[in-house]
Amino acid sequence: MTAHPRGFTLVEVMIVTTIIGILASVAIPEMSKMQYRSKEAERRLILTAVERAVEDYYAKDLTYPEDLGGGASQIILPTNPPLPPGTTKRPFVPALGDWVSLSLNIEGFVFYCYTGTGTSQPSPAVRTYWTSAVGDLDGDLDWNTANPCTITHLRQWSGTSLLVDTWLDATMLPGPSYGCF
Repeated sequence: MTAHPRGFTLVEVMIVTTIIGILASVAIPEMSKMQYRSKEAERRLILTAVERAVEDYYAKDLTYPEDLGGGASQIILPTNPPLPPGTTKRPFVPALGDWVSLSLNIEGFVFYCYTGTGTSQPSPAVRTYWTSAVGDLDGDLDWNTANPCTITHLRQWSGTSLLVDTWLDATMLPGPSYGCF
């Protein structure tokens, strides 16, 4: 009886390594897309929540927290968490500026930095606010030479009629990478 050598031949090892490489080349980009979609979902969810909280505040009192005199008022939501954004989640601080006035509870950590401003004036009855999310989710941002990934939503009313409802996504602008992906 002859003894058979134990182990794998070089050809078998090379075939298995090639198969693993092919599978990894397909799986890794898909994983990155899934991570991007989850970060995008956070941005959409929180921007929508901020806008609803600002709307609720205004609907309750027909004014914003800061009185400017003559019936005009404003709300200022400072960048939260403070800039610069990073590649890791950071704690949201609900006690900054007028964030504390909103019926909004963002618990835990977030990828983006959120900000917003709103103004209202009685005559003519015009109300405007914008909210924005700034992120550098891929970590390639040089704050001295490039713009971060910025998504802004602007809304304006005359009386109860919505005049402007527009989104600006800086990742869609031509030019250098804007820091998203």
